[in-house]
Amino acid sequence: MRRGFLILSLMVTSQLACAGTSADYGLDLQVINGGGLAGASKDYTASFSFDQGGYGSSSGYGQWGGFAGQIGPFLVITPPDSLLADGGPKGFVTQTDLGGTLTQTYEGRLDTSYGPSSYAPSLPGFYRVQVEVANSALKITLDQDFIIHGVAARGDAMAKPADNAPMVISVSDLLANDVALAFGGASSPSLAIVSVAAGPGSAAYLGTGANAAWILFVPSSASSESFTYRVTDGTNVALGTVTVSQLNSAPAFSLRLIFLGEVAFNGQRTTAAFDFLGIPGQNYQIEYSTDLANWFSAGTVPTGTTGSFTLNLSRLGDHAEAWRSRMYFRARR
Repeated sequence: MRRGFLILSLMVTSQLACAGTSADYGLDLQVINGGGLAGASKDYTASFSFDQGGYGSSSGYGQWGGFAGQIGPFLVITPPDSLLADGGPKGFVTQTDLGGTLTQTYEGRLDTSYGPSSYAPSLPGFYRVQVEVANSALKITLDQDFIIHGVAARGDAMAKPADNAPMVISVSDLLANDVALAFGGASSPSLAIVSVAAGPGSAAYLGTGANAAWILFVPSSASSESFTYRVTDGTNVALGTVTVSQLNSAPAFSLRLIFLGEVAFNGQRTTAAFDFLGIPGQNYQIEYSTDLANWFSAGTVPTGTTGSFTLNLSRLGDHAEAWRSRMYFRARR
């Protein structure tokens, strides 16, 4: 019976990182002064708002029963001492002399999902607190936008083969939706994954050195599982979670090139090392070519229990330039 080949072409990618900093900040205490009361009819209404950064105020009045004069300060909202994410809630404190009912509500804004809730948030993100004071004479509503800054690691999800074959995951893919939030919005410092941790029955490995751009994840037999990673901007640290779910069918055969080592010519022979990921527990017969016309045997290589293996090539003559610029592999079992 004729057996087909799986052909793989070589692709080399590079990754750039840029530096950044992180600093703490706080909001100024806000005092709303002025206003008025309806003299007799209780028809007075007022609204106040101020924006982070400008601290301006605006007000609108509806008055029918007569002006009763200025009062104030009648509403004070105090932000937390720090808006750096440290695990604790970032609650605002509101004081008023108006009596009646005071309601304070937090919710996320922009791409942050939160609330509405009476409980203050603690994770990095974009938020708004709304304070409402109401008594028999008037109603005041105050909105304050704020940012809890630090590293925000947002969840990732991906599929695994039904046969639970090992997976090579790009670090840059996991960091693509993670951000470092600072005063004024999202900044772009250099984010780095410093460690990974797997769940029961699985394994996760963070590459080092030349393999630092990759994570090797060896799934368990569970239909759905997860692993975590710790990401930092150099100052703040956050924990990200990757959910891995099973595909409906297993690939019959796969081979993936994950790293090209140094290609060298010593005056007589050209040597090189290539790291691959395939199906565990197999013996791959591998051939290579630089032009898809002439193929050379690289021997039979066992894939082991994880599916990852290193192929070492050695051939007479100077082939270094050709091997660096274009390389094709095919395998059968």
